[in-house]
Amino acid sequence: MTARTWLDSGALHDLEYCDPALFRSRDEDEQKVCNFVLALALAFNDLRDLWWAQANQMTIPSVDQARSKHFGLQAGMRMRLLRLYYSNLHEVLKLIREHPKVLSHPLFQGTIRA
Repeated sequence: MTARTWLDSGALHDLEYCDPALFRSRDEDEQKVCNFVLALALAFNDLRDLWWAQANQMTIPSVDQARSKHFGLQAGMRMRLLRLYYSNLHEVLKLIREHPKVLSHPLFQGTIRA
């Protein structure tokens, strides 16, 4: 399934309500886990959006178009999207590396097992 048909196919789930209180805790370590999970969710959405933009922006030019201003513009946009994707991925990996305690916290372990 291409990115465009994935978006248009109805493959998206219905919206669900999530009580914001689920991401608030009086326990400092649990709050760090909540913040970490929200950061991962945000990063996932950003990476997914960039992947979709990249997949929908790319077309294979004909030989006649390979040296045109349109191809140059398209190649520049493609590289910009790729840089954005990798910079976001770098930040996710940095986030993970900087929070080893969160990764081993029972609340986080329970979340990833669910």
